[in-house]
Amino acid sequence: CKRLLVEAIGLACLCQGRFHINEGKVLIMAGCFLGQTQDDAWEIKGGSTLPQHTQIYKSNAQEADMRIWRHATQTRSEHVLIYSPDTDVYNIGLLMIQHNKECVVQINLPQNPPKYVHVNKLLLSLKHDPDLAALPQNKLGSILLQLYIVTSCDY
Repeated sequence: CKRLLVEAIGLACLCQGRFHINEGKVLIMAGCFLGQTQDDAWEIKGGSTLPQHTQIYKSNAQEADMRIWRHATQTRSEHVLIYSPDTDVYNIGLLMIQHNKECVVQINLPQNPPKYVHVNKLLLSLKHDPDLAALPQNKLGSILLQLYIVTSCDY
């Protein structure tokens, strides 16, 4: 039932998304469909005529968390907002972040107001933390992601 709901929402976005996105804005959609198109990605531009099938965002990643960052790193946009109901996404982002992009993850947990994690600033603050100065600065993202994986605990 959940899978059918995801496909229905995906189809609705493909058909109607362009009417609800501001001109100049782009929505990347992937992972909504099963079968031969399950790894396909669609680019929906505000004000354009039809969604465009795009190869640049195509991915065979099994986990949506990884697929999200694949799209974020491939986009031409300098500002990326990622919506996620779980905290794995910004932890993975510590490894995937690119210095030429500004990435913010919006986390919506049930019965709580949305929280925003600016992944670039999080990584920068870790690099300036005196308690972490003894660790290799270029490996901080990797170290913290491994700590998260081993403990399953958000810091």
